[in-house]
Amino acid sequence: MESDGCSLTWKVEGTGADSVVFIQGVGLHGDGWLPRTQILKADFRCLTFDNRGMGQGQPAGPEITVERMAEDTIRVMDAAGVDAAHLAGRSLGGAVALQVALAFPSRVRSGSIWQRRIAMLWRKASHRSSGTAWRTLRPSLCANCGHSNVLTQPRE
Repeated sequence: MESDGCSLTWKVEGTGADSVVFIQGVGLHGDGWLPRTQILKADFRCLTFDNRGMGQGQPAGPEITVERMAEDTIRVMDAAGVDAAHLAGRSLGGAVALQVALAFPSRVRSGSIWQRRIAMLWRKASHRSSGTAWRTLRPSLCANCGHSNVLTQPRE
């Protein structure tokens, strides 16, 4: 699938009713989320992809920005038939997840960010973005690893 001159590859594993979109950081391809996707695919549709300029996401195309990467994420979700998803972002992927949440709030069910500074920005943004689903985010512990920078939103 193509997005702004970049060929993006993606893969879905699992058949659950809810989807989790995994957004990688700099220099890592989508399979970098193993073994998490192998654990979660029993209950969720796990969508992974190579960011523009990483792995098979080539050529990078125009300037790489967080905004463009957020649009790439939405295009991958569209191609995979995912209307709304839980987002998991690591490092730069956390910034991309935050941008997706702010620019496309109806497409996001919850979010987790695995990078301390970006998690703090997410909390600040959630307080400023009234009218979006992110204002009710709260810190919690990840059930699988006990990581304390995981943010969740109660389901409606």
